Amino acid sequence: MKNYFYYLRRARKANKSQSLVEFAMILPVYLSLMCGVFDYGWFIGNKTLLTMSVATAVQVGARSEDAMATTMTNMYEIMITAPWPRLKMNTASGAGVITFLIRPTAGSNFLRTNGDPEAAVGSFGGFKGSPDETKNASRLLYAGAGTNAFNWQNPPRKIPGVDALDLVDGKVYVHVEAWYDAELVTPFQTAISWSFPDGIYDSYLQFSLQNPDIL
Repeated sequence: MKNYFYYLRRARKANKSQSLVEFAMILPVYLSLMCGVFDYGWFIGNKTLLTMSVATAVQVGARSEDAMATTMTNMYEIMITAPWPRLKMNTASGAGVITFLIRPTAGSNFLRTNGDPEAAVGSFGGFKGSPDETKNASRLLYAGAGTNAFNWQNPPRKIPGVDALDLVDGKVYVHVEAWYDAELVTPFQTAISWSFPDGIYDSYLQFSLQNPDIL
């Protein structure tokens, strides 16, 4: 019996280094998986928060009967303060575009304004670059060959994914788009960043109570 326990102790001592090597091999994989789960949870949380902020801003803008400039200011405040402090929208990490649209006649095209588009389009944040670059990142861009320096300044627009039959002629719509950097927070973010998009995007369209005369 003594010999049995003697050989057992020797075998355990001989295998100590093997266990250490196995642990060292498994540890990076385990940490990467755990950090990946945390980063994905953080990413999904940011996406949900951005979606809620966009929807809230659109609903406030759609129900407002104030002047368009006042309505835009109120929507800016919601987009910036609602997701704070987790999402800092008015920084280089976030960006947004607010657009008031009108459908003057039957068809799929919209017009932002009949005159100066500056009055009906606003932007904030620096994630997409300058204010003009941010507005130019909008998915409501003119499909033809525009004459202005930036495409967003060319008035005809189409809303992707919206059936023209669902829209009302001569009515104002408010459209909000928002972007946020897909920032990760764990030490392994460099190793897993390839599986994340460059940024989070969300948009929302809502029928507005605004008088068509504002455009």
